[in-house]
Amino acid sequence: MSTSGKSVKEVLQAFLENLDLVIDQLRKGESTRADTGDFQVDKYWTHLGAVVKAVSHECTKLCIAFSTPPLPAPEECSGLVSGLERATLALVSAFYSLPTSQGLTLWKSSVDAVCDIIEGVQELVRRIAQAEIAGSADQLQSTGKVWESCNGIKDTPKDNKAAVITVVTGAGNLVKDALEELEAAVENEGRLDYLDLGDDDSDDLEEETWSEADKRTIAPCIGLVKAVKACLKKTSVAVRSNGECVTVAQITELDKLADVMRLTSPAVDNFVSGLYAPLDLEMAKDNARKLADIVLELLELSKTSHVTFDEDIQWITFLKNAIQHNLEKIQNPVNL
Repeated sequence: MSTSGKSVKEVLQAFLENLDLVIDQLRKGESTRADTGDFQVDKYWTHLGAVVKAVSHECTKLCIAFSTPPLPAPEECSGLVSGLERATLALVSAFYSLPTSQGLTLWKSSVDAVCDIIEGVQELVRRIAQAEIAGSADQLQSTGKVWESCNGIKDTPKDNKAAVITVVTGAGNLVKDALEELEAAVENEGRLDYLDLGDDDSDDLEEETWSEADKRTIAPCIGLVKAVKACLKKTSVAVRSNGECVTVAQITELDKLADVMRLTSPAVDNFVSGLYAPLDLEMAKDNARKLADIVLELLELSKTSHVTFDEDIQWITFLKNAIQHNLEKIQNPVNL
């Protein structure tokens, strides 16, 4: 990094711009490493962990240098920034040695972990550049966030199975929250009265309740969300118990499961958020169909993948029937 004639802030700003490019490359890029069959998982994570420690160490040096007066001269700042830049680029280089053939879900998880670290570095440098005084509270807080992100690398999924488990766990938690939200709405007859809407809206709020017909429709809506929750739980158990990531076929199957799992919680959120009074029945029907399609696809993928066996057909069939039963009731409320 050439810093001839630059001020401290200019040195820091140039580094921030470089970090923007790095993060953009990571978010949009793809591994260029071909899997030649000699990839060693343990060696990779050991090396990545060592590089992350170097990033943390260089951030600490930068923070200390700007923590008390006198602040570093441009030359000294340049040296500190160069050390941090080398460590950051080494982190990116180490990360890119992970071939995507190890699993796209693992790849995405690792991208997020590395970007969290680099974005933390970026925030720290930005706080230092913007600080009016040495050792500001924002600077110290940003340093702590970098340390936290760097320490978090040890908890990052180390194989595709672990990465998929993280995805399904996150989706399951979000669906659980949505179900609780919907059950709370039942207690409030479809109203959003837990929001702080102000006095001017209170009269209108009292009128926004479900009709008796709406309430009959909501019952199978709850049943559908419960079936989604059960599906994610059973799939999670299957992946934990039977999931493997040794062969290309196994890794690909896990990636396909993760791709569909990611769709479930947004679909549930969209479905539940459209059920508040006044109920738009046609929108509820449309969102229910979309949600059911996603979950049925997940069940079918589970059925045909290596994570389930013949004895799992029973729960897969049961959940398929539960989804279709509740969907039919939502589509034909006159029969309720």
